[in-house]
Amino acid sequence: MDLLDWVGTLLRRWWLTVPLLLAALAGSGAIALVTPWKYEAKATAVLLSSPVQAKQAGGNPWLVFDSSLTVTAEVVGREMMDPRTAAAIRAKGGTAGYVVGVAPDSTGPVLAIEASGSDAAGTKATLDALLAVVPERLARLQAQESVAPHAQIRMNVISATPQATRVSTDKIRLVVMTLFLGLAVTVAVPLFAEVLSERRRRGREGGRAGAPPPDRTEPPNTAASAGPHRLETPKPSTREAAPPPARRGALPRRMGTVSRADTSDAPDTSDTAGPEEPAPDAPGAAEARGKPRSRASDTPDTYGLLDSQAPRTNGTRPQWGSEPAEMSEPDA
Repeated sequence: MDLLDWVGTLLRRWWLTVPLLLAALAGSGAIALVTPWKYEAKATAVLLSSPVQAKQAGGNPWLVFDSSLTVTAEVVGREMMDPRTAAAIRAKGGTAGYVVGVAPDSTGPVLAIEASGSDAAGTKATLDALLAVVPERLARLQAQESVAPHAQIRMNVISATPQATRVSTDKIRLVVMTLFLGLAVTVAVPLFAEVLSERRRRGREGGRAGAPPPDRTEPPNTAASAGPHRLETPKPSTREAAPPPARRGALPRRMGTVSRADTSDAPDTSDTAGPEEPAPDAPGAAEARGKPRSRASDTPDTYGLLDSQAPRTNGTRPQWGSEPAEMSEPDA
């Protein structure tokens, strides 16, 4: 799904897009109205060595910065963050929040004093109260140790904002985040509804496609098809097995005595195995071709009982030669 599809979906489901967009704009506007502006007031102070210690540098305290001053600045910052000190500052009109500590971008005895609040006047009053209380707390810490006034560390204010400045970064960030979240919901809800609708539509189409079609075939007409049942008997085969080959010494089959039923059932072998004709060059071949064959009479010579010889084969059918064969009785 590309950007054009998204836009089409949002326009098609305007009844979801428009209310969500209005809700996002209304929420961002409400946060912009409810969230107050933030004001800040800053000051920077530095701790200087005592006059007694400055005598080593000709009375110039800016030439003497040792590690003891940095430790003193850290102790003063912790003293200012004490709840009792915070109550004293509120008593002097400091209603805004504040932070006092060693400056993070410095390695020397530099104090960073910051006040922040929703009221510009209260923020400036808080900063003024801090600038008045910090030297008092520093002198009090040294007086508790019975340090002479001319040997005490002093504080010098380097910079301070004359008025509280408005900081709009936090408020704008909150409004932008709210608007972005609202727009995301405005786009996501219609798209999600479109996806669910598409899945349901495909599910219905898949269910219709997967259902078996209704059986519209008509039942067979049993009354019309009812009737006498005919049984067909298989036709007998007209082919019979071929007779086994004649054995040596057996009586030849009597020719001309085959019945009409045998000839009707016997297969036609005129094309495959017919009577062998004499060779064209053999003596008597012409007479054999010209004269019709006559049926043999029932004589002993017909059955080969007299002067029978062993058949001689030429590769196809047995031939009777001059060798005598065994005598067998004729058929009754």
